[in-house]
Amino acid sequence: MRTMLTALVMWMLPWSGACSRSPSGYSPETPGMEQSSVAPLVLTTQRATGSFSIGADVVASAPAVLELSVTKVVNPDRSGVGLAIYLVPAAGNQDDTARRILVGNPSLYPADSPNRFILRTSAAFQKLSGGGAAKPARLIVELQRLNEKQPWNQVELTIAPPKWSAAPK
Repeated sequence: MRTMLTALVMWMLPWSGACSRSPSGYSPETPGMEQSSVAPLVLTTQRATGSFSIGADVVASAPAVLELSVTKVVNPDRSGVGLAIYLVPAAGNQDDTARRILVGNPSLYPADSPNRFILRTSAAFQKLSGGGAAKPARLIVELQRLNEKQPWNQVELTIAPPKWSAAPK
Protein backbone atom coordinates (compact mmCIF):
# COMPACT_ATOMS: atom_id res chain seq x y z
CA MET A 1 0.00 0.00 0.00
CA ARG A 2 2.81 2.43 0.93
CA THR A 3 4.62 1.77 -2.36
CA MET A 4 1.44 2.35 -4.31
CA LEU A 5 0.80 5.68 -2.55
CA THR A 6 4.38 6.81 -3.22
CA ALA A 7 4.04 5.89 -6.90
CA LEU A 8 0.76 7.79 -7.15
CA VAL A 9 2.27 10.92 -5.59
CA MET A 10 5.31 10.75 -7.89
CA TRP A 11 3.04 10.31 -10.91
CA MET A 12 0.96 13.37 -9.96
CA LEU A 13 3.83 15.77 -9.20
CA PRO A 14 4.46 16.99 -12.77
CA TRP A 15 0.78 17.83 -13.27
CA SER A 16 0.35 19.64 -9.97
CA GLY A 17 3.25 21.97 -10.81
CA ALA A 18 2.08 22.52 -14.36
CA CYS A 19 -1.33 23.74 -13.18
CA SER A 20 -0.05 26.28 -10.69
CA ARG A 21 2.70 27.96 -12.70
CA SER A 22 2.79 30.62 -15.31
CA PRO A 23 4.27 29.77 -18.74
CA SER A 24 7.65 31.10 -17.59
CA GLY A 25 7.67 28.74 -14.61
CA TYR A 26 7.47 31.61 -12.11
CA SER A 27 4.26 32.77 -10.54
CA PRO A 28 4.96 36.24 -9.11
CA GLU A 29 3.15 37.48 -6.03
CA THR A 30 3.09 41.06 -7.24
CA PRO A 31 2.37 42.25 -10.81
CA GLY A 32 5.41 43.55 -12.68
CA MET A 33 7.90 41.31 -10.93
CA GLU A 34 8.26 38.66 -13.60
CA GLN A 35 11.81 37.48 -14.19
CA SER A 36 13.32 37.97 -17.58
CA SER A 37 15.53 35.28 -19.06
CA VAL A 38 18.73 35.99 -17.17
CA ALA A 39 21.69 33.64 -17.13
CA PRO A 40 22.61 31.99 -13.82
CA LEU A 41 25.57 33.38 -11.93
CA VAL A 42 28.62 31.13 -11.41
CA LEU A 43 30.89 32.00 -8.49
CA THR A 44 34.24 30.30 -7.95
CA THR A 45 37.22 30.70 -5.67
CA GLN A 46 38.88 32.64 -8.50
CA ARG A 47 35.79 34.78 -9.28
CA ALA A 48 34.07 35.17 -5.94
CA THR A 49 31.79 38.11 -6.75
CA GLY A 50 29.04 38.53 -9.33
CA SER A 51 25.81 40.43 -9.75
CA PHE A 52 22.32 40.54 -11.25
CA SER A 53 20.64 43.65 -12.69
CA ILE A 54 17.54 44.96 -10.95
CA GLY A 55 15.23 47.10 -13.08
CA ALA A 56 13.86 50.43 -11.87
CA ASP A 57 10.36 48.89 -11.87
CA VAL A 58 11.43 46.28 -9.31
CA VAL A 59 13.19 48.94 -7.21
CA ALA A 60 10.03 51.10 -7.34
CA SER A 61 7.86 48.22 -6.15
CA ALA A 62 10.34 47.46 -3.33
CA PRO A 63 9.57 43.74 -3.04
CA ALA A 64 9.62 42.46 0.51
CA VAL A 65 11.16 39.06 -0.20
CA LEU A 66 14.10 37.78 -2.24
CA GLU A 67 14.39 34.10 -3.14
CA LEU A 68 17.90 33.09 -4.16
CA SER A 69 18.59 29.49 -5.15
CA VAL A 70 21.99 27.84 -5.28
CA THR A 71 21.30 25.21 -7.93
CA LYS A 72 24.72 23.55 -8.20
CA VAL A 73 27.56 23.17 -5.71
CA VAL A 74 31.05 21.84 -6.39
CA ASN A 75 32.79 21.65 -3.02
CA PRO A 76 34.69 18.36 -2.77
CA ASP A 77 36.41 19.31 0.52
CA ARG A 78 33.07 20.42 2.04
CA SER A 79 34.62 23.74 3.04
CA GLY A 80 32.31 26.06 4.97
CA VAL A 81 30.81 28.41 2.39
CA GLY A 82 28.69 31.49 2.86
CA LEU A 83 27.23 34.24 0.72
CA ALA A 84 27.13 37.98 1.29
CA ILE A 85 24.20 39.52 -0.58
CA TYR A 86 23.96 43.26 -1.18
CA LEU A 87 21.88 45.86 -3.03
CA VAL A 88 23.79 48.69 -4.67
CA PRO A 89 22.76 51.50 -7.05
CA ALA A 90 23.57 50.55 -10.65
CA ALA A 91 25.26 53.88 -11.38
CA GLY A 92 28.77 54.29 -10.07
CA ASN A 93 31.48 51.97 -8.79
CA GLN A 94 30.11 48.52 -7.88
CA ASP A 95 33.21 47.77 -5.79
CA ASP A 96 32.61 50.72 -3.45
CA THR A 97 31.79 48.86 -0.23
CA ALA A 98 30.41 52.02 1.40
CA ARG A 99 27.51 52.03 -1.11
CA ARG A 100 26.58 48.38 -0.50
CA ILE A 101 23.43 47.67 1.50
CA LEU A 102 23.49 44.27 3.17
CA VAL A 103 20.46 42.08 2.45
CA GLY A 104 21.76 38.98 4.20
CA ASN A 105 24.62 36.52 4.60
CA PRO A 106 23.35 32.94 4.53
CA SER A 107 25.59 29.88 4.47
CA LEU A 108 25.27 26.49 2.82
CA TYR A 109 24.46 23.55 5.02
CA PRO A 110 25.47 20.92 4.17
CA ALA A 111 28.38 22.67 2.53
CA ASP A 112 28.22 20.54 -0.63
CA SER A 113 24.46 20.66 -1.32
CA PRO A 114 22.28 23.09 -3.27
CA ASN A 115 20.01 25.30 -1.20
CA ARG A 116 17.36 28.00 -1.42
CA PHE A 117 17.41 31.16 0.66
CA ILE A 118 14.45 33.43 1.44
CA LEU A 119 15.58 36.87 2.59
CA ARG A 120 13.65 39.97 3.66
CA THR A 121 14.51 42.97 1.51
CA SER A 122 12.15 45.71 2.78
CA ALA A 123 14.75 47.61 4.82
CA ALA A 124 17.41 47.31 2.11
CA PHE A 125 15.08 48.73 -0.56
CA GLN A 126 14.13 51.61 1.76
CA LYS A 127 17.80 52.49 2.20
CA LEU A 128 18.42 52.10 -1.53
CA SER A 129 15.64 54.43 -2.67
CA GLY A 130 16.10 56.99 0.09
CA GLY A 131 12.70 58.47 -0.77
CA GLY A 132 13.82 59.51 -4.26
CA ALA A 133 12.84 58.29 -7.71
CA ALA A 134 13.46 54.60 -8.36
CA LYS A 135 16.60 53.91 -10.36
CA PRO A 136 18.11 50.62 -11.56
CA ALA A 137 20.24 48.72 -9.09
CA ARG A 138 22.32 45.57 -8.84
CA LEU A 139 22.12 42.57 -6.55
CA ILE A 140 25.70 41.65 -5.64
CA VAL A 141 26.42 38.10 -4.49
CA GLU A 142 29.80 37.35 -2.95
CA LEU A 143 31.20 33.89 -2.13
CA GLN A 144 32.82 33.78 1.30
CA ARG A 145 34.98 31.24 3.10
CA LEU A 146 33.60 30.66 6.60
CA ASN A 147 36.72 29.10 8.13
CA GLU A 148 39.78 31.24 7.42
CA LYS A 149 42.10 28.53 8.77
CA GLN A 150 40.92 25.93 6.27
CA PRO A 151 42.54 26.04 2.80
CA TRP A 152 40.40 27.58 0.08
CA ASN A 153 40.29 24.83 -2.50
CA GLN A 154 38.07 24.44 -5.54
CA VAL A 155 34.57 25.74 -4.81
CA GLU A 156 31.98 26.57 -7.45
CA LEU A 157 28.39 27.71 -6.93
CA THR A 158 25.74 28.23 -9.60
CA ILE A 159 23.08 30.70 -8.52
CA ALA A 160 19.75 31.02 -10.31
CA PRO A 161 18.42 34.49 -11.13
CA PRO A 162 16.69 36.11 -8.16
CA LYS A 163 12.94 35.91 -7.64
CA TRP A 164 11.20 38.84 -6.00
CA SER A 165 7.84 38.73 -4.27
CA ALA A 166 5.58 40.57 -1.86
CA ALA A 167 5.52 39.61 1.78
CA PRO A 168 4.34 36.04 2.38
CA LYS A 169 0.73 35.75 3.45
